[in-house]
Amino acid sequence: MIKSSLTLNPKLLWLILSALAMSSGIAYLGFAPYSRPNEPEIATIPTELPSVAALGRLEPTGEIVQVAAPLELDGDRLLDLFVDVGDLVNKGEPIARLGSFERLQNEVTQAQQQVRLAAARLDQVQAGAKSGEILAQEATVTQRSAELTGQLRIQRETIARIEAQYEGDREAQTATIRRLQAE
Repeated sequence: MIKSSLTLNPKLLWLILSALAMSSGIAYLGFAPYSRPNEPEIATIPTELPSVAALGRLEPTGEIVQVAAPLELDGDRLLDLFVDVGDLVNKGEPIARLGSFERLQNEVTQAQQQVRLAAARLDQVQAGAKSGEILAQEATVTQRSAELTGQLRIQRETIARIEAQYEGDREAQTATIRRLQAE
């Protein structure tokens, strides 16, 4: 009988089996949450809600979605609430109406009217001016040109009169100087 050189010590065998059992248990506990199917959490909705008047926000039971008025409407009051607890809300669907709704709606209507008016004016400019309007503008230009020509003539006459007066005053002064020198 040939004796094998590989003999295991019972203590070493016991240590190896213990380590294997512990590592298997740790691996099982570590991967166990990923192997179970996700069970939805059941939220209880109270049937009667207390009446509360305070500032606040809406928060779903899952992720938090910010629902707030724009900063320029800070301090505005809630006028109507269109949803109840547990209602499904689609994207873009109004959930509430603020007290400034009417004022803001009027501002939107006025802005839309201004846009339509500006578009009409743009259409007029792009269509071109009418011949009557062009003739009226040409008459205005001719009238203003005649007025400016008349004013220019008056200014030149005034300059000539002042120069003649200056020349006369100069000659009188020169004559006075000569008379005083002669005396």
